[in-house]
Amino acid sequence: MPFYPSKHVDPNLAVWLEAKVAQYDTHVVWDATIATRRDGSPDVVHLPFFKDYACSSEVFLDWMKRGIIGSEQRISDARVMKCEWSEVEETREALKPYIVFHSSDEGKEHSRKYREPKRGLWYEAIVNVFINDEVHFSLSLWGYKYRLEDLTISKDAFYILTDRLNARTRFTNSWTSLDEPMCALTPLLTCEILKDIRPSLECELKRLLYPTEEVINAAIRNLTPLLERLLRNIACERGWSGTAKNLDRLIVIFDEKKVIQDNTKQLLRLVSKPYRDHVTHGYRLALPVARVVLVSILDVFARVVIDVSTASKGKF
Repeated sequence: MPFYPSKHVDPNLAVWLEAKVAQYDTHVVWDATIATRRDGSPDVVHLPFFKDYACSSEVFLDWMKRGIIGSEQRISDARVMKCEWSEVEETREALKPYIVFHSSDEGKEHSRKYREPKRGLWYEAIVNVFINDEVHFSLSLWGYKYRLEDLTISKDAFYILTDRLNARTRFTNSWTSLDEPMCALTPLLTCEILKDIRPSLECELKRLLYPTEEVINAAIRNLTPLLERLLRNIACERGWSGTAKNLDRLIVIFDEKKVIQDNTKQLLRLVSKPYRDHVTHGYRLALPVARVVLVSILDVFARVVIDVSTASKGKF
């Protein structure tokens, strides 16, 4: 089984767990620290991952064979059966790179026992939410056995971990890819142009960290009036004649004043129709439509800020 079947895996990132074992017999109780290192960098970043995890020794050894547990040590008062711990030592020794492999039946059996992952074990990762560059999830053996709850790691580390486990991945929510537009908008919140709507905008972005269907529809109801308010504030500050009373008229004014790019104008028009249907007339948007509209609204906020700021500097 290849360790890196996913095209998402960062080839420059090394990820492993450092295990501290409190008990080891037929079952293992242990804490884990996740360690990461970038290719070419001597610095290793250590972060707590989980504590007091109880699993079978079979699972612990399987994680070693899959390259997930990179080091293991017993804490000072660990309850460890010597005969059982010898399996850990034998597995660690067998995982060292060899120059010569013996083709004898004995050598093949030794490799199967101490080097090859357990084919009968399969894992499942349940993703709760993506927040910026982090994944919040739980992990378990099939049938939800030996479940680990409330885990948080970077997306790159998550891809590597789940690829090595060959884990099935599930989502608890009707998830939509809000990560990219939210990451693009968040650094712009400090811009002066957003000062008047910043508290309300930040509040909506916090709610979107857990994007259920209700949260998505509520965000559209709340964000589109904020977008209209942003455009109206800009128009008023610049003293443009014919101050608009609605989003459609504001789009025309901004287009006439040449302060927004064509793709920004098209995105504004894209969200104006659902805005009228959902906000003005009270029609509920179907979830697939609501996802697209929400991503477009977040994107257009960032584009308006960038376009207007650029135009003010005379770069258009």
